[in-house]
Amino acid sequence: MGRKTSRIEKHVLTPPEQVLVSGETEGATNTTVWKFEQIPEGTLVTAVVEAELKGLTRVLGPFAERQLQSLLREWLRGLAKYVEAK
Repeated sequence: MGRKTSRIEKHVLTPPEQVLVSGETEGATNTTVWKFEQIPEGTLVTAVVEAELKGLTRVLGPFAERQLQSLLREWLRGLAKYVEAK
């Protein structure tokens, strides 16, 4: 059983090439820039995350970074699976 916390996000859409997501949760604030670029094989999606860790989260920084990397990979795989099904 995990601990639950709330999260606030703001999404700024710049179709078709970019989505900016700014978020805040207990112990961290972050900005993620999702970019979409046309390439011959389809669409290249990149995500760049900048995070500021606070309090206990800062101490757990290396662990939090690995968790975030895994989460991003999972999101990108989910997005690819969804898009390829269409």
